[in-house]
Amino acid sequence: MPNPTVLDDAYRATSGQRQDDYGKPEDSFQLIADYWTVHLRHFFHTDITILPKNVAKMLLLTKVAREEHKHKRDNLVDIAGYTRTLSMIEGDEGTVSDATEVVGPEPPPGSIIMTDRERSPFYGTSPPKEGI
Repeated sequence: MPNPTVLDDAYRATSGQRQDDYGKPEDSFQLIADYWTVHLRHFFHTDITILPKNVAKMLLLTKVAREEHKHKRDNLVDIAGYTRTLSMIEGDEGTVSDATEVVGPEPPPGSIIMTDRERSPFYGTSPPKEGI
């Protein structure tokens, strides 16, 4: 059997067990975006809002910078993986949804069901901009 390609490894890294460990990329990257937004607003006194797609692009650029310093196969796997994650966030692959999956018994009538985004402590702090 031939060795897996960079794209094979990137696909595996953005599927299956990784999603079981870290959740859906759009939810994980939304939480990262929320934290980065708070950090940047505090330290730079700006009204910036980081979006999940910005997180994917900045992480991708981090790997590009590392690859510029020294070639390492892992950089290329991660570049492809972050590219696929960006594609998923943009809705090109898989299902990207704000809907919350209900697990367990049905909630009582009149219950308020929040999406993962609404559960974030930073939800509603500012309307999102087009990103940076």
